[in-house]
Amino acid sequence: DKVWVLQPKAEAWLPAGKLPYSLAYAATVSTAEGVYVLGGELFDLSNHPTDECLLLRWDQAERQVAVRRQALPPLPVPCQYHAAALDGDQLFVAASSASSPTSSQLDRSHFWSLDLGEPAELRRWRELEPWPGKPREKMMLVAQTSGALDDYGSSTALYLISGANWFRDANGQPDLSRYEHYHDVFCYIPKTKQWTEVANVNFPSEPGSSETQTQPVVAAVAIAVGQSHILVFSGSTGEHITEPLDTQPEFPGRVLAYHTITDTWTVAGHMPQPVVTTSAVQWLDRIVIPSGEIRPGVRTPRVQAV
Repeated sequence: DKVWVLQPKAEAWLPAGKLPYSLAYAATVSTAEGVYVLGGELFDLSNHPTDECLLLRWDQAERQVAVRRQALPPLPVPCQYHAAALDGDQLFVAASSASSPTSSQLDRSHFWSLDLGEPAELRRWRELEPWPGKPREKMMLVAQTSGALDDYGSSTALYLISGANWFRDANGQPDLSRYEHYHDVFCYIPKTKQWTEVANVNFPSEPGSSETQTQPVVAAVAIAVGQSHILVFSGSTGEHITEPLDTQPEFPGRVLAYHTITDTWTVAGHMPQPVVTTSAVQWLDRIVIPSGEIRPGVRTPRVQAV
């Protein structure tokens, strides 16, 4: 539940308050109003998801983060491991849920929007057509200019990348051998409200090779860069999921670049320390990636920037 702040030119993180409860795996977006924290997993006896939306604002005078509860209407469905993105004043959330406690998988897809440009009392979540692929979690949702043209030039689009789905056997126990990991990518144009499937996550097998390999990048970190690129940092392929935790290797350290206009993927570099289940934020002239999981069950306090 702790909140930490790093100010420009500071040499240490400042303890800056607490959340109203211990929380993990929420979706977050930075806005002019502050940082919205949407849903997530409550850390209690049941570890169940929540539908509450918090707003975090930095109070320079108090040197604390002010936390406002119920800052937005509750999400239509409590969710965790979901994704959110901002296009202008439009806030979008992609999530999946199980239709019943006995469901063997996530079996419902959700896609919602909310207009932050409206007065607070009029804001509400609107149900949109979900992506045409399977329900999933641990996906990425990124807003970036697309190659689609309209009367005003290129359109902004939302790109939903990769993700995974769990599986429970007849006794309700996880069956890791049947977990699904996805490498598909979908593009949503808000102006037309239409989804299309674009190039799967693929990249050269070797530097300079014409042969490519296609792999999931589950729980990776993604951020828009420049006018037409999305960078995807690390990500789980799922290939080691059935191995004992203590023998599983670190996640891949690749940094992939997706070009929205040419619909192509390239390898842009490598991370010093691969991490998943964290976030990337634009801060001053850097992209900052704090903490994260370096391999299943092992996390790091390290902060990386590019």
